[in-house]
Amino acid sequence: MGFLETHLYGDPSVVPGPVWTSPPPALVKLNCDGAWVAQTGRARGGLWGCWLRDGIGCFFSAGGTRDMRCASALMVEAEAVRVALTRCLECGYDKVAVESYSLSLINMLNHEVAMDLEIEGILFDILCLTQHYHKVEFMYAPRKCNQAPHLVAAHVSRIGGRHSWDLVCVEWLFKCLALAQDVNCSVRI
Repeated sequence: MGFLETHLYGDPSVVPGPVWTSPPPALVKLNCDGAWVAQTGRARGGLWGCWLRDGIGCFFSAGGTRDMRCASALMVEAEAVRVALTRCLECGYDKVAVESYSLSLINMLNHEVAMDLEIEGILFDILCLTQHYHKVEFMYAPRKCNQAPHLVAAHVSRIGGRHSWDLVCVEWLFKCLALAQDVNCSVRI
């Protein structure tokens, strides 16, 4: 393959990196992230580190909370989904595709594995919340493909408190979106 063909069509020996994928038609995409520090038992920014976008990637909302008490990383991830789903309902979104890089959580929410007793109450709340939605899909997104909510969680970790940003995208969120636009992806399981 010559230079022009490689430039135009890509080198077939190079596997492209992940790219942002839009949610299924008529749904908004909700990326969630949680971070947990085992030494303190606290969520490190991002109890609801979430990022909500439409099918073409337009920003709708983001938010996060720092210093919530959780017993495990899985619990923080489940809390992030629960709080983010609650926030979506408050904002009037009732058709969402939820992404998390916690494959075990996604499998539990999709009823593919048994519920972990440690987070059974949170999972029950999430499943009750889904009854208020017209459609909810739970999808796995590899860690490197879930950067926007991770950046929100990191920011909230630094500044503390509980924060949410809607529609008007402050400069640092705009930069997060630009950085994450090329690396968010989802994997249907």
